[in-house]
Amino acid sequence: MITSITGGENQIIIKWAKNPGSDIAGYLLYRTQDKKHANDLRRMELIKANDTDAYTVEVTEPLPQKEFEFADNTVLPRQPYYYGLVAVGLDDKGKQLRSRMSAAKTGQAYDLTPPEPPQWDEEGSGWVYVDDDGTVYEWDADLTGASNPRPAIRLIWLEDVRVDSVLIARRSELSSMSTAVANWIAGSPTDGEGQRYFLDQNVVEGRIYTFSAVSKSKSGLTSATDSTIVIGVS
Repeated sequence: MITSITGGENQIIIKWAKNPGSDIAGYLLYRTQDKKHANDLRRMELIKANDTDAYTVEVTEPLPQKEFEFADNTVLPRQPYYYGLVAVGLDDKGKQLRSRMSAAKTGQAYDLTPPEPPQWDEEGSGWVYVDDDGTVYEWDADLTGASNPRPAIRLIWLEDVRVDSVLIARRSELSSMSTAVANWIAGSPTDGEGQRYFLDQNVVEGRIYTFSAVSKSKSGLTSATDSTIVIGVS
């Protein structure tokens, strides 16, 4: 059975007691974020350090003095996770014999490390056109049939899973002051994994703009530095 669950920075440590006198080959650890599924391993996720591992923790000699433990490093901070444990033995023919899953226990991680600022996609960011329907056209696209296309700047960035929102500020070549154009937004997803984008439609064609951005994590921590990108003349 699970004896303790301890939240760490971006990880949860699960410990369980040894099975005295039992011939255990390994343990399987299941988790879910849905409390309703916490007692049904069929609706829970099996977690292992490596996908090719036979068990979450394999029982090998020497045995731990007190307890087995596993550090789950694939969790999001400040969100509850429910864990259940299954012990696996082997019969004389090597067939697995599984115990019932233990009673589920819950824990959550914390986060004390500020996130990195957004990582700009300099190749994908740049001038585009946006029409009245919100359709985005590449700068060199055929605009025949487009409804009142207007110049805009599309900003694309990459962020990690800890980021909740970004603040984007814009400064033109004609000004020394920056103005917030996206006030802690999540951004819209692109086809690229982990990528987000924002369209700034309050720009003037032919000007050079500098954009800067900072990230805020789901724990409310803000990146210590910003990142900048310069969008030149179209």
